[in-house]
Amino acid sequence: MMQHNPLSQKQREDEIMANPFTDHPSHVGETYLAHLHTAVSFGLTMIIGGIACILHGIFPFAFTTTGSDAIRALNTQMVAKRADRLRADPTLQNIEWVI
Repeated sequence: MMQHNPLSQKQREDEIMANPFTDHPSHVGETYLAHLHTAVSFGLTMIIGGIACILHGIFPFAFTTTGSDAIRALNTQMVAKRADRLRADPTLQNIEWVI
């Protein structure tokens, strides 16, 4: 006779009810729109920094610190946001990345 495992049933229900658009944002303490804004901002900064790096490779005299400045700024922002989130919500102690 097969035993019913309520925990696995609960996990299946959670998976069915999961919303792929809000699960991760809520895990890092953001709404979908706040997460979208932050991700787009980070992405555009990386694209601009990457283009500057490519142009620097072609023209070594141009954009000498733009790529590293972008990385430094993004890292600083990410570390600060992570610390703010952890102070605001101790249940998020296991989060690895907050952008």
